[in-house]
Amino acid sequence: MQIVEQLKDISKKYFNWQTTHFSRWWEYEWIVRHISLKDGMRMLDAGTGKSPIPLYFAERGALVITVDNGKPDEGDEWGYIDYQKFHPNVQSFNSDFSQLPQITKGELDIITCISVL
Repeated sequence: MQIVEQLKDISKKYFNWQTTHFSRWWEYEWIVRHISLKDGMRMLDAGTGKSPIPLYFAERGALVITVDNGKPDEGDEWGYIDYQKFHPNVQSFNSDFSQLPQITKGELDIITCISVL
């Protein structure tokens, strides 16, 4: 199964919805193809919104932190969602990125930020 189809399946499974922004699928696929997944890898996704990316990596053994300061379930694609209710490998924060608990140097393997900055 191709990466985009896997990501769409994750969106349908967890959100019962998938993005209609055509560029997201290119961005998501690019991220998946360019991250060398390692078992137990620790990643942080800043400004997550509703994205299949944290769940894609969590399902494959990564430990993921999501952070979004939007209102809970603000809309289809935007706003905070608590990914912890979907997968135990994800820790979610509904806060500004600067308000996260301190992360020590070397604690994360990768930080992603898709279409946020």
